[in-house]
Amino acid sequence: MNTVFICLGGTGTQLGCAIGNLYPLLQLSGIKEKPFSMFIMDKDTNSGIFKACTGAFQRYQDSRDLLPFDTLPPYELKHDVYQEMQKSAKLYNKNYTVMDLIGNEPADPVKELAAMCWTDVKRNESLYDGNNRDPSRGSLDASVCLEHFEQSSLFIKLQSLKEKVGENDIRVVILGGVTGGMGSSLIVPLAKKIRTSFSKLRIDMVLLGTYFEIPQRKTPPPGTVDVDNIGTSLDSFYRAADQIEELIEVADNNWRVYYTAMPGFDNTAGEFAKNKALPRKAHLLELTAALAAFVIGEENSKPGFYQTSLSFGDDDRNFIDWTDIPQGNKLKKNTENFLKLVSVVVCMIYPALCADTKNIRGDNYLKKYFKKNPADEMEIIGNMRDILKVWLQNIKSYFEFWNEIQNCTRLGFKDGKKLVNLFNHDDMDKLSRILGSEQADTNEKLPLYGGKRWLNFIDDLNPDKELKNVFDARAKLKGMFKDIWNIYYKEG
Repeated sequence: MNTVFICLGGTGTQLGCAIGNLYPLLQLSGIKEKPFSMFIMDKDTNSGIFKACTGAFQRYQDSRDLLPFDTLPPYELKHDVYQEMQKSAKLYNKNYTVMDLIGNEPADPVKELAAMCWTDVKRNESLYDGNNRDPSRGSLDASVCLEHFEQSSLFIKLQSLKEKVGENDIRVVILGGVTGGMGSSLIVPLAKKIRTSFSKLRIDMVLLGTYFEIPQRKTPPPGTVDVDNIGTSLDSFYRAADQIEELIEVADNNWRVYYTAMPGFDNTAGEFAKNKALPRKAHLLELTAALAAFVIGEENSKPGFYQTSLSFGDDDRNFIDWTDIPQGNKLKKNTENFLKLVSVVVCMIYPALCADTKNIRGDNYLKKYFKKNPADEMEIIGNMRDILKVWLQNIKSYFEFWNEIQNCTRLGFKDGKKLVNLFNHDDMDKLSRILGSEQADTNEKLPLYGGKRWLNFIDDLNPDKELKNVFDARAKLKGMFKDIWNIYYKEG
């Protein structure tokens, strides 16, 4: 089935980023999915979330060729769907307000109606880069822009797939949040809009409710309006419930909706205030939601309403591990070995290639891969070092994705650093420090290798003798990576 992911707003784009970070491991882990398309519908293209999602797409293209295992070809990414509709509506790159959308003729009835919905500040606040967690104004914006849906690249893609494979072989997955942002504004009207033109394709939804602590609404000083905190109070929580009810009303028997929400799941984000929140990082909830997008896409998945469930606390465990994650049994070994590869490359191979001529001459590891003395082949070693430095910058983000899941998920507890135990925390902390400094001691124990030292590791390597005759820097690096991968993965 041909899958099209649609990322709505910041939360949906964050889920798209999580999918991008999982992408290198999908084929290896048997999480089968045809190469998919991903479309971002978000006004704010300057946010860190947006850049992280588009960066994950580019990072995979730049680093894929050196990965020592089978990978899927790059997926398609279009990131300006909302802007396309805004251009057709002549709203693009404008600081328009809800009053610009409504119009002022006749003035009095319109202003009176708008005053019933929004304060004067909200009526005249720009909708340029987002809805400021106000779904009522966002819904009005969405209704205007969605009138031009047929002019978007998303519609063109769906129409092309319809003509090529038929609607019965198309799966749309809407990713978004339901707590007041663009997701709350777009999920239901977008689903209805798609249905008007494509009545038979399959629509799945992966929706996030709250996962950070929502403070009670503050009482603003007399004569002022608490603009920044729109959506940070419990009304966002109730809005999530309303969205789900709305979806159930318009859903048909073929819909699959995965909803995940745990208020207080992460209490490190601080109060959400537009342009004031701490940087958003990867959380366990986003990982489970991203993987759920593939779970509900499997052939044996049944239509229905799915929710997050964790066995945490139900079986005398006081931590979360791979058994609590969708597809965790498929991902565990491959993810661990992927990070082991990163560990060896950053701790040992890169420092070896960076060593001075004297140390390179006596390096027992490099001698396994060079026909002559390594010191006599400094040109290719220099090329390998340059390629590897760029590759490590790309691959570092994959490590950070998993490391942040462990360190940024608190489950509402003040001292919850080790509640998520996918990897050894001390080893991950050590590898994080080395990635940051690009320095490692070859006498140290390798992170994630259970106390094994690099000198012992070299003895296990049995490279193909023909690799000594390879003088293409990328090809030689990939061969070296495969040797490392095979030691612990034991292919064949």
